[in-house]
Amino acid sequence: MPSTKLTPTPPLYFVVKDWNELTTQEAHDFYKIRCDVFIIEQSCLFRDVDGKDPNGVHVMGYIENPITQQQEMVAYCRVHKKGDFLENNSYISRVVVATKWRAYGYGHYLFDKAIEIILERFTMPCVIAAQSYLFNFYSSHGFKPIGEHYMDDGILHVDMMLQEEDLVGDNAKFIRESKDANPDGLTIERFKTDRDNKQEQNHRIAIIQDE
Repeated sequence: MPSTKLTPTPPLYFVVKDWNELTTQEAHDFYKIRCDVFIIEQSCLFRDVDGKDPNGVHVMGYIENPITQQQEMVAYCRVHKKGDFLENNSYISRVVVATKWRAYGYGHYLFDKAIEIILERFTMPCVIAAQSYLFNFYSSHGFKPIGEHYMDDGILHVDMMLQEEDLVGDNAKFIRESKDANPDGLTIERFKTDRDNKQEQNHRIAIIQDE
């Protein structure tokens, strides 16, 4: 039977870590989600442990399960700098949301977070090997196809790329605001500085309002 959607939706929060910062429990939990979806649910026998995990930034999405009252990892992806997968582009892979939690839109929050990390830590453009049935999902985040559809491990895929000018949502808004304040051109260093300053300013405002 399909699961009943909970109201209100349990809020999603993120933990972002490099490989050497992960706990054994965190690694266990994201390997379990990846195995449950990519191998069991999709009936696909492939080498999930591909040697790329040690170089990736691991984005783990958690909720507090309203039934068990326990913290539960429900979404995951990994982000790579250029050179890890592709010579000239950052890369997002292993994008997954646990089966029973897909009715809540967590995938969009997860992907926004992954793009935010690329803007903060790496460089654009960004590429993903998208499963073709999720073409509209990735398109909604600004990604565009850069080739024909192809079979990989028995599943239809298409490579898609996100350019800075195609950013959408909060990430696009911040880029526009930063460029308006810096008409001579936005470097990634300036982007990081502007974002940190803005977050610090908002934090100070929140403290004043609480006093």
